[in-house]
Amino acid sequence: MFKELLKTKTPITDTLYLRYDIQAFINAETKGINPFKLRIPIPIEYFRVGLSCCFDEIGLKAPEQAEVISEVIEKLPSDYIQQKILEATSAAFPPPIIGAKSDDKEADFRNLRSLFVDIMRRSEEEFLTSTPAEITERWNNYAVFKGYKKPVETFKQFDD
Repeated sequence: MFKELLKTKTPITDTLYLRYDIQAFINAETKGINPFKLRIPIPIEYFRVGLSCCFDEIGLKAPEQAEVISEVIEKLPSDYIQQKILEATSAAFPPPIIGAKSDDKEADFRNLRSLFVDIMRRSEEEFLTSTPAEITERWNNYAVFKGYKKPVETFKQFDD
């Protein structure tokens, strides 16, 4: 039951994990990194912003963070780190909608923020510390509860 809370944390060591919430995406964007256009090799700054939630949780300050990051980069293979970054980024976004058409526009989180903060009356801090997948899931639950949309029927198939 409580393991579901860990689904947006991608472990990279026994104590460190990556998590890309809205604040991490904002920090990446200020450093010139677009999470929708990641290319291998992924910039170290994107790795750093993914670790920021973990660092905040365990209380590491900036000089200690730099030391930990350099130690992790030194000890772990770069392919492993790149794979974990991609896993964490994928986990942060909701699954694609089958049959939806792409409009090739840049992502704009203002509408998502408006739904979450203004309509659902959630806090700005909760918005910033949530992943887009978590926000979308909460919005879908809220919309069903309020009657804005019908519940999605789930089909379970059993092998006989």
